[in-house]
Amino acid sequence: MDQQDTDGLQASSTDAEQSELSKAEKKARKKEKKARKKKEKAEAKALKKATNTERGIETMFRTAGKNHIQLSQIADNKANIMLTINALIISASFTGLLPETGLHAELRLPLFLLMGVCFVSMSFATVSTLPKVTKGITTREECDRKEGNLLFFGNFHAMERDQYEMAMADMMKDREFLYGSMVRDLYYLGKVLARKYTLLRTSYLVFLIGFTAAVLYGVWAVETAGHVH
Repeated sequence: MDQQDTDGLQASSTDAEQSELSKAEKKARKKEKKARKKKEKAEAKALKKATNTERGIETMFRTAGKNHIQLSQIADNKANIMLTINALIISASFTGLLPETGLHAELRLPLFLLMGVCFVSMSFATVSTLPKVTKGITTREECDRKEGNLLFFGNFHAMERDQYEMAMADMMKDREFLYGSMVRDLYYLGKVLARKYTLLRTSYLVFLIGFTAAVLYGVWAVETAGHVH
């Protein structure tokens, strides 16, 4: 075998090695590209899921807040109804007790009872609408512990504007603090609603039971007086 044949074999061997190397590089690049696409797809999917979760959380807070406000308005309307009805009954009963009306004496006690019941019922309805005023300050320590609730006016109305803006800026930068404040806001709205509805229920029960008792007492008093006469 002469030198040319040897050189040809070496060149052919080198070309074959380069070809194999090129194929391996292409295969590695293809594999790397595929892995990168898979990673990008997974990241996009995770981002989409996170975005959907964020939207779901925002919708939940928006719906819960709206429901709380509507329930509070319903409670206030019910309180106004009780105040109006009881005020009318007290006014009519007081007028009936005047000597000019010539009301039967046996009906005076039932009317006094009815007026007393209406007064108690009005008191519960009035208390249910009374606003609760808090200290109006959220301290820096509470913000650092992520315990303050800057979304409710009762927690910042006594603060300086600069302090409030700084605290709000810190809250908006911290997702945990922000969502925690929203959760606490819903919680305390629920506590206020529970107090309102408890007092309203008491007001309605007092009115229902007392009005029934006063009417029955009046009927009994009239019948008793009739039998006596």
